Amino acid sequence: MMESVEESRLSADSTARLAALVVGLIGLSAVAHGKINWLNSGPAPSLLLPAIVLTTILAVTSYRLVSSSVTDGFDPADHPVDLALFSCSTLLLIAVLGVYAQSVAIAFVGIASLVLRLVLAVLLCLPVLGVAAAVLTSNGFPPVHVLTVIAAAVTTGGACYFLGWLAFRYREMLRAASWEKRAALVEERLRFARDLHDILGHSLSVIALQSELASRLVGSDPEHARGALKSVADLSRRSIADVREVVVGYRMPPLAAEIDEVAAVLRAAGVAAEVSVPREGVPQPVEQALGWVAREATTNILRHSDAGRCLIRLSTEGGRVLFEVRNDGAGRGSREGGSGLVGLRSRVEAVGGTLTWGHDDGSWYGVRADIPLGGVPDGCG
Repeated sequence: MMESVEESRLSADSTARLAALVVGLIGLSAVAHGKINWLNSGPAPSLLLPAIVLTTILAVTSYRLVSSSVTDGFDPADHPVDLALFSCSTLLLIAVLGVYAQSVAIAFVGIASLVLRLVLAVLLCLPVLGVAAAVLTSNGFPPVHVLTVIAAAVTTGGACYFLGWLAFRYREMLRAASWEKRAALVEERLRFARDLHDILGHSLSVIALQSELASRLVGSDPEHARGALKSVADLSRRSIADVREVVVGYRMPPLAAEIDEVAAVLRAAGVAAEVSVPREGVPQPVEQALGWVAREATTNILRHSDAGRCLIRLSTEGGRVLFEVRNDGAGRGSREGGSGLVGLRSRVEAVGGTLTWGHDDGSWYGVRADIPLGGVPDGCG
């Protein structure tokens, strides 16, 4: 994904540089038109070399400024020398070409409007247009002609300013798309880590419990020891399959099957599990969230309590799903939460519900999820 973002950026830079070259060539063609007319007028030989040098400086600085503006965004503070050479070469070239510098002034206004912000562009263009108007007036051109040249320059500047705004919006769009892809990648990594923790945390806890049970029974009760080891083998294979599903996009088993499995694990650990689950189904996003709740609550019972009884209940009341897992073995000093329960809370909140945990009025400890049936956000699951 990050490679595609970089490829898009490089492609956009290449396109922008080509656009800068085209804009620069259009401006240079206007300059060349005026210079050709000047050469046909038979200028003094001493002015030829200054005209060539000034035209070269104008061409190079124009391309550098336009290319920088289109690709990276233009900051005048980063290009003081280019701006100074661009402005000074234009003013001197107008003085050298005289009445044939009308196109030079128009090209300057267009490039400055494309590259600079409006206020700075106006401040730089006013002296250039003033000098061009003075040259034309001193050579006997009527005011109507001078105003026509100024109007052409303003029109060109407005069009180029709009092109610069489009280039800015395009850069912002690419930058936003790049950040969205980065955020999606981070979110996917977090999802993968969370799913891996929830799956392996539950499975490895049960494997450790069954292995410890088998080691204690191998001498006194070989039959039960073999049963525990078989459970370890079955759960190991299931864990491998679960991890593979996480890699391609995790798919939860049905909630009823999930609850039956955790109840069987609890009973194998010596906890009397009582299950009360109605046959009516619930929406898939809610079912997946409750499946995670069942897994994490069972894992915490096996890790952090000495429970003898566990109650697993699911009910629907008033358009809401209520699910709780309670046990009688968590003491008052037991841990009140961890990364697993915090991660569960985000899963339950993602489908519009709430997750709470703690001791009730008696000695029982419970994890409770409350999710609205009609409030599941679109796209969940």
